[in-house]
Amino acid sequence: MLSQLLLWGGCAQQGSRAITAGPSIDIQTFYPFLFLEGLNSDQRFQKINDDFAYGCEENSKLIDYIQKTHVNGNQIEVVSLLQRAMRDILNEKRLPTPYFTENVEETEIRGIIPPVLVHYIYFKDSAAPETVMDDFNDMAHFCSTVDALSAVIKTNVDFEKSEHSPSILAVLHKSIFRYFVASLDPHSYILESAEQWYLDHGLINQLKRTRRENVPTVSASPGNPFYASPVRDGTLWNSEWISDSVLRIEFATFEEGTAALFEQEYKNHIKVKAPSALVIDLRRNRGGNALVVAALADLFLKEGSLLFMQERSGRIQDQNGGPFRARSGNELSGIENIPVIILVSRYSSSSSETFAAAMQDYEGAIIIGEKTQGKGTGQRGPTLSQLPLGIHSSTKLFLTTLYTYSPKGVPIQINGITPDIEVEDRDYVSRLTRYDRDSYDQHREALQWPNHFLPTPAPLETGFEPHPNEKMRQWKEKLKAHFESHRNLFTLSSLAEAF
Repeated sequence: MLSQLLLWGGCAQQGSRAITAGPSIDIQTFYPFLFLEGLNSDQRFQKINDDFAYGCEENSKLIDYIQKTHVNGNQIEVVSLLQRAMRDILNEKRLPTPYFTENVEETEIRGIIPPVLVHYIYFKDSAAPETVMDDFNDMAHFCSTVDALSAVIKTNVDFEKSEHSPSILAVLHKSIFRYFVASLDPHSYILESAEQWYLDHGLINQLKRTRRENVPTVSASPGNPFYASPVRDGTLWNSEWISDSVLRIEFATFEEGTAALFEQEYKNHIKVKAPSALVIDLRRNRGGNALVVAALADLFLKEGSLLFMQERSGRIQDQNGGPFRARSGNELSGIENIPVIILVSRYSSSSSETFAAAMQDYEGAIIIGEKTQGKGTGQRGPTLSQLPLGIHSSTKLFLTTLYTYSPKGVPIQINGITPDIEVEDRDYVSRLTRYDRDSYDQHREALQWPNHFLPTPAPLETGFEPHPNEKMRQWKEKLKAHFESHRNLFTLSSLAEAF
C-alpha cells in the first residue's frame, strides 16, 4: 500500500525507500461515494462522510504519524497547535468540517447537479468554560478536553437537522485535526472525497473553505487574466510558432506522460521545419510530478544528476540507490544546435522550479523572466486508509514531507530560481487590473504566507560537477544585449525578434 502514495509539488509515486512510478488514480479512488450501491440510506450517509470514524484514538495516531513524517516534524508544537485549533473553532462558532447528504431532489448549483449536498454545523454564542481549555496543557488531557467542548457545542447547535445527523463529537475531532494539519505549513491540508468533487467542478465557494485551511484556489478562469487559457491534452496549454522559426511549447503541470507528450509535440513541429530556437514556457506552471522533472531534463542533458529531494530520513534516491541522472542518447534531435529558452515568472512553482534549476545549473537552457515563487517543498497525498494506522477513511492527507534542491545543492524553498536574464513581463502585467496587481505583488511563497511558510533548509552536498556549454553562453549574452536594448521589458514578440 505504501508503495503507491502520492507526492505533490514535486508530486510523484513514492515507495518506502525510493520514488517509483505508479498507475494513475481512477475515479473510484477520487470519488468513492459514487460507488455505494447495495447500502441502505444510513449506511450510505456514513460512507459519504467517511463513516464519521474520527475519535481521540484516530487523531492521536494521526498526530504521531505527522510528527514522524512531516519534514519538520520534530519541531511541531502539538499541544499549542491543537489549542489554537480549538480556540479558532470556538471563535468562528462553526465546525469547519462539512457533512454531506445525498442530493435526492437533484438540487442544481450554478448549472451543476452535485451528487451530494454540503452542510455545516453552526453553534450559538456559548460560554465554553475557560477551565476546559486551561486544563489542556499536555496530550494526556486532549481527549477529555475535546469531550467537554463537544458537550458545550452540542447544547448550542443551530442548524437544521436532516434525516441523518452526524455525531458532533466526531465532526469536532475532524475539525480540530483539519486545523492542526493546516497550521503546519501552507501546503499541508486534508480533503474529503466529496470536497474533492466540489473542487474539481469549480464549486469551491460552496465548501466555505478559508485560507486558514490552505486549499489552493488559483485556477484557470476568465476572471484571472493569467490563467484564462484553456488546457489542451490534459497538460499542454499551447504549442505555436511565435515567429517563422521560433517554437514555443507551454504546459501547465508536470504530470505522468508530460515528457512523452512534450517530446512528441516537438517532433511533430520539426517535421515541418527546423526551429531556430525553442521556448519552453513555464510562466503559468504550478508544478506536479517530481519524476517528470528528471524525464524532461533528460531530453536535453547528456549527463549529470537532475533531481535532489530530502526527507527527514535522508536524501530520496532513485531505484538504483543513486540520484536521478541524465542518460546520454535520449536528447531531442538537433537540440544541441539551437538556443533553449525557459520562461519563468513568480507563478512558476514547485516542480517547474526544480526543472528550471536543473537546466540552469547544467547550462542546458537560458532562463528568462522573473524570480520564481520559491516553493521548494513536496507533499504526499495518501488517503487515510492507505496509511498503516488502521483508519478506514477516503479522506486525503496532503502533508509536506521533503525539501527540493538544485543540482548544485541550493535549496529552492523561499530562494526560488533567479533567471539568467531578469525582465518585466509586459505580456502579462499590461493586462492586470488594480485588484489583480495587489495579488500579483504578493505572489511569492514568503509574501503569500507570512509567519506560516517553512524556512529555507541548509544547502545539500551533491558533488555537483559543471558541464560548460559555450554555445548556450554565447546565445545568453546575445539575448542579454537584446533585452537591455528593450529596457528589459519582455514580450513574446520581442523575444522572437532576437532570432
